[in-house]
Amino acid sequence: MDKIKNFGIEKVLSVYDRDIVGTICHELSHSLIGGNNYHTGGAGTGTTAWDGRGHFLSNIGGYGMLSSYNNNLNFCNGWDRWWLGWKNPDHTYYISARDTDGNEVDADLTYGQPLENNEFILRDFATLGDAIRIKLPHLQTTNPAVRNQYLWIENHQILPQSVESISTRERPKGIRFNIQIGNDRLDGDFDRSRTNYLVPLSAYGNHDFRYFGPDSATGYYDAYAGASRSNPFTGNHPLMLPAIDINGNDSIQAKEFVTIDKIHGAGNRPLGNLPVFGNIYDAFPVGASLSLSTNPPSSPLMTHMTASRPPGNELGDANSHPASDDNRHIWLNGLRVDILEQYADGSIKVRILWDDFRVDRDVRWCGPVMLTERLELQPSRTITLDHGLTPTKTVNPVTIDGEKVFADPTVFTYRPGSHFKQEPHSTVRAIRQSTLVLDSGSVYEVGDGAQLRIEPSAALLVRNGATLRVLGRGHVEVLDSAHICIEPGAIVELVDPLSVVNLRQGYLCGLPDGSGITPSDACSPTPSLHPVVGLGRIADGFATERCIQNTVYTHDAYETGSAIRAGHSVCQPPHGNVVILPGANIILDSEGATLLAPGVEVLPGATLEVR
Repeated sequence: MDKIKNFGIEKVLSVYDRDIVGTICHELSHSLIGGNNYHTGGAGTGTTAWDGRGHFLSNIGGYGMLSSYNNNLNFCNGWDRWWLGWKNPDHTYYISARDTDGNEVDADLTYGQPLENNEFILRDFATLGDAIRIKLPHLQTTNPAVRNQYLWIENHQILPQSVESISTRERPKGIRFNIQIGNDRLDGDFDRSRTNYLVPLSAYGNHDFRYFGPDSATGYYDAYAGASRSNPFTGNHPLMLPAIDINGNDSIQAKEFVTIDKIHGAGNRPLGNLPVFGNIYDAFPVGASLSLSTNPPSSPLMTHMTASRPPGNELGDANSHPASDDNRHIWLNGLRVDILEQYADGSIKVRILWDDFRVDRDVRWCGPVMLTERLELQPSRTITLDHGLTPTKTVNPVTIDGEKVFADPTVFTYRPGSHFKQEPHSTVRAIRQSTLVLDSGSVYEVGDGAQLRIEPSAALLVRNGATLRVLGRGHVEVLDSAHICIEPGAIVELVDPLSVVNLRQGYLCGLPDGSGITPSDACSPTPSLHPVVGLGRIADGFATERCIQNTVYTHDAYETGSAIRAGHSVCQPPHGNVVILPGANIILDSEGATLLAPGVEVLPGATLEVR
């Protein structure tokens, strides 16, 4: 009884906003699980410098035995049962699911392990205890101290006998995903827990919210989350109390977050009724998937330890630096979870893959993204690398479009051994100070007709030993006020005559100020003179008007200029036709006008493209 008292059973009389049963369960759970540093599903406050610290600047809802007032389900989660050793007596394994023949299988998985069958049946979690846990990869690649993360998959059917919901708020049925951060040692280490170590994913997706409010009567805010503000890796979702700089002192302090009443999305009805307390997107339906290209994605979460969250209305301090064991990168992986089918008894079949590296939709990616394996951008799809607007740090904001932003510019790093392939006619855009870094030993491939665009204020760094490969009519565009750094020893492989790197007028050699990236070798001072492997070229001839009169093209050619003219009436002597013979493919690329007058002949079997 002393142990129970030490963990706060005397607080039962202070019910606050929780129902009496939930409050009693919460306080009793402290005696089973741990102190205030084990609060999750809405981080509570603490009374010491340690137990109020969390993994995230925002306060994140969810569910669990130690969830707070903003929980969205009155029940334990898979981590609770695993931590306490609670196992269905009919199960052999503590984390257990069924195969498609109904046999029990060990469902405590590690990314990439061999699977005899990659389809699993999850029965109702509350009544039978089925769950899957997957250890996510790559987190310790650059920092061995980073805490492990795991994806939990549970099927919640909200059955009457499970008492998962005792409120009047409707709870959706289906698959729920949680990310576990650390807290994976059953042999001790109890004082190292931080609050919000179990993070729910929302089928609504993650977004850079734009806020309106507060409402003068309630103090609540409305948020806008249109498609252009999709941010799968570092954005907020409806089960959060988002962190923002409410008092305008250029820092985000502990407990400085807001309550959202409604979320407005482009073309959708508002998601209202205080969604942090539970909403229709808490569960994922049949047909949904989780992968590197979905929102939310299958990648681990960035973390930033907060300062202690004191009781009452006091905000607490701003912890200016992440902890040494925080994860500060977005590690891409090939994990895909497909929700395939639901049976009459409520059981749900899911499929797990380790090798889905396709980006098969248009995505906007923000943050410090790391590629260690491979990535395939599908034809006609676009990745936009943009500056995220959701806080990932507590101090030193920058101004983006008049808005103070607590996040650093996006850096997409292609690690040694990684391979990124742009399929034909796909596009990668780097905008608003975003930087692509090709590390030594990485390969970046731009397919036929695909385009890599480095737009104003963005940058491309090709390190010594990295390979930038362009095929067919693929091209790299470095625009006015964009930066490029090609280190000596970088491999620029422009395979075909129409494979080019275009250095437009006003491009900048080097990396932008404030990028935080240092070239390991000096940038080539004249990128257009960097050695090229193949038949293409690095073109910087966009400052001079070109006249291509009296030319017979027998092979493929890529012509550039500030303007391009062809035809006997528009050029000075020598006069004569421009003839493109069969088998020759010509691209005319000018920053100004391209004027084709009589006297230009494209014979059958030849092509002429004007860009």
